[in-house]
Amino acid sequence: MMRKPVFAILLLAVLSLSCSGRASSPKWRAQGLVQRSNVLVFPFEYHGSRDSSWIAAGLCDSLITDLKSVQGINVFSEADRVRAVRELQLGMTGLIRESDRRRVGGLMGASVLLTGSVQVAGKAVRVNARMVHVETGRIIRSAKVDGTMDGIFNLQDRVIIALLSPPEKGMPAESSVVIGKEDSERLPSTQKPNRDAYAWYARGLQVHYTELKKAMGFYLKAIGIDPDYVQALNKIGEICKEMNRFEDALRYHGRAEVILAARGKKKSGDYARTVNYIGSVYWNKGAYDEALRHYNRAQNLREEIGLKSSGDYAETLGNIGTVYLQKGDTDRAMKCFFSSREMYEALGLSDTIETVNLTANTGTAYFRKGDHEKALLLYQQAVATLQKIRMTATKSHAVLASNIGSIYLLKGDAPSALNHYLQARDTWIRLGLKNTYDYGTTVANIGVLYQKTGALCKGVPFLKEALGVYKRVGRADLAKPLAVNVRKLSFICRGK
Repeated sequence: MMRKPVFAILLLAVLSLSCSGRASSPKWRAQGLVQRSNVLVFPFEYHGSRDSSWIAAGLCDSLITDLKSVQGINVFSEADRVRAVRELQLGMTGLIRESDRRRVGGLMGASVLLTGSVQVAGKAVRVNARMVHVETGRIIRSAKVDGTMDGIFNLQDRVIIALLSPPEKGMPAESSVVIGKEDSERLPSTQKPNRDAYAWYARGLQVHYTELKKAMGFYLKAIGIDPDYVQALNKIGEICKEMNRFEDALRYHGRAEVILAARGKKKSGDYARTVNYIGSVYWNKGAYDEALRHYNRAQNLREEIGLKSSGDYAETLGNIGTVYLQKGDTDRAMKCFFSSREMYEALGLSDTIETVNLTANTGTAYFRKGDHEKALLLYQQAVATLQKIRMTATKSHAVLASNIGSIYLLKGDAPSALNHYLQARDTWIRLGLKNTYDYGTTVANIGVLYQKTGALCKGVPFLKEALGVYKRVGRADLAKPLAVNVRKLSFICRGK
């Protein structure tokens, strides 16, 4: 029996929440919930012994974590920054010019760039940090903080407080990136780990996006010293998810959740992030009810601790829509997608990879409602935005190409369909993502195309490849029906 084309769904991020439909940008503005600044933390230049270079990576991680707990600031993740740097082909190592840093910030929708340098001489550490207005290049805040290797955590706390304290008279308007009394009392946002464990953790951060297995080894050393190191446990969980080791991922994230609960941190940004990580693992497993339950928990937590107005919250809103879409509730899914987009626009983040994904997922919702022309139009709009922001060598572009191919296939235009499927397949391979659900979807659709055009046997290798991928990524729900189809076709094509 013919399989219908499989449509991939773009997962926006690991953060998620339930969709109530309450949000709209005018209401957010009226309530004063819109962020004043979108901040991108860029890696600090390091000067000193190679053995201590991990300090710079650890500092950036701490700044991102602390900024995420501050109301009035939306901070981009390191994963977002890495994605933009790769797309602009600026390189993952070596120094990047200030103009290129601002270029990355502008591409991502950042209004403020936070960067600087770290200098280590013996036990002495000096941090020079600055906040730069992305559009003008003007330095709007700066801080020089001295400390020691033994007092590294105190040094990091002093850097964030120095940068976000109320500005002096005469400072430019952009320097309104400040923290209030409540936020100041909440910082630092995380419990400090064992210093030696932290050093291994920070070494893992240095290679997390270039040498994943090496990063895993460093994180494992960190929890070997400090078994209750929540951040390291979550990093290991993230890597396990990327490797499709879902049960291991749940085990590490689950340990982090238990530790935070035992510390009385159930109402904290760290706890909300951990719950979101668990939701993301369940999403990738195809366990959508569990994903929805954890996303809802994370939503409630963020609302309780006053972190509702942020890019994280908007992403979460979109991600919960993907759960509803997978569960067949297209109306609720579209409601989430529209509300999420409104929030991004209110934050000044209208042309970003996240809004592209929302447009794409809305297209998939229309497809499932039977409106293929509207779906195609939205997919093409999403591709045009990716071209505009120069983010074509991305997962999003590959999924869009695959989904456009499926619509052309249903319209009877096999040549256009195959062209788009092959574009998607080439992108997955270039990105090193052959062992993923989305790659399996693309090659399965190539097999379907050959079936629908009468070239049954030509499609068998692609269906077999998809079957192998689905098995490796733990998607038995897709592997079982495909295996039946492959067996039938393999019998038919014996000797051909």
